Amino acid sequence: MIAETAPYRRLWRGADGLFRYIENAAAIVAGLMMLIAMFMTTADALLRYTLNSPISFNFFVTENYLLVGLICMPMAWAFRTGGYIRVSFLLHVLPEKMGNIMMRVGFLASAVFCSELAWLGGENWFEIWQKKSVEMDVVDFPWHWSWIWVPIGVGLLSLRLFLLTFGPAEDLNKAHSDTESAA
Repeated sequence: MIAETAPYRRLWRGADGLFRYIENAAAIVAGLMMLIAMFMTTADALLRYTLNSPISFNFFVTENYLLVGLICMPMAWAFRTGGYIRVSFLLHVLPEKMGNIMMRVGFLASAVFCSELAWLGGENWFEIWQKKSVEMDVVDFPWHWSWIWVPIGVGLLSLRLFLLTFGPAEDLNKAHSDTESAA
C-alpha cells in the first residue's frame, strides 16, 4: 500500500506537522474568543448591576460572532486530540486490518460530509459578504464575520479527516488503542 512506503510516510508526517500548527492556531483563536466572551459578559453584568448601564451589544456579539467561532474553530484540534464521541463496538471483534478499513471508510465519509458543509458555509459567507449584509443596531454589525468561522472550522476538520484517512496504518492503530482504553 502506498501509505506504507517511506517517502509517502515522510510527506504525510510533514503535512501532518504543518497542519498541527494550523489546528493549534485555530484552537488559540477559539480560546481568545472565549476569553473575550467571558470578559464582555462579566463587564456587562457588572455594569448592569452596579451602574444600571449594560453593554447593549454584548448578547448579540457573543451569540452571533464569538460563540460561532468558539465552536467551529477548534473542531480539527479537538478531533486530533480525541475530543469526539466514538462508536467502536465492532472494532474489538474484527481483525485489525478489517477494523482499519472500516475506520478509513468512516473517516472518508465524514471528510466528504464536512467538506460539503464547509463548501456550503463558504458559499453562504460569500453571498452575505457580497451583499454587505448588516444587522442594524446601536452598532451596525456585518453578518459575514459571523459566518466566516463555519467554513474555516469545518474545512479544517475535513482536512484532518482526509489526512487521517490516507495516513499510515499506525495512526489508525493508535485510534484502535484509544478506543479500547476509552471503552
